[in-house]
Amino acid sequence: NEVVANCHKEPAVRFRRERLSVGEIVERWKALLQGPLAEKQIILTLSPIRHLGDGLEGNAVSKATLRLAIEELVAACPNVSYFPAYELLLDDLRDYRFYAEDLVHPSSQAVKYILECFIEAAFTPLDRAYLARIDRALAFCRHRPTNPRSASYRQGIEQTLVELRALEEEVKIDFSAQIQALEALL
Repeated sequence: NEVVANCHKEPAVRFRRERLSVGEIVERWKALLQGPLAEKQIILTLSPIRHLGDGLEGNAVSKATLRLAIEELVAACPNVSYFPAYELLLDDLRDYRFYAEDLVHPSSQAVKYILECFIEAAFTPLDRAYLARIDRALAFCRHRPTNPRSASYRQGIEQTLVELRALEEEVKIDFSAQIQALEALL
């Protein structure tokens, strides 16, 4: 007698499935948007992954219901926007080469493309600059040098340590694990 979602750890016979209407979804989200999420910028999206448990027809009805609810919420709430992950995969990429071997999940190339679109849509130029700095620093941390005792690699470690410490201060992200790992290499 409780509402649950995606409870895959319990046998299906313990549950009664029902699809919410557009109105029910909007009503429940509006309560959140006017309560704990008030004053927050909310980005809603629709998963491009097909849920085939209900067949292609059931998946289409479910996605359409959710998309209509999102459209109503975006129109009614100025702090809510929509990111079109679903449309990017189905309409922009629209080719099965952008799906994994199971033909349900997006390929890594499609995920990368959708992520790039999201970053462009949702991040400020300053956020994107921070993200580029973080990516460069973490790429160095993952790098396996051909000569770990070389002066250039040591210099790279020192520069990356300076950058990670600066990023910790500027963006308030904890890079202590990466810093400790690099310090151990000195």
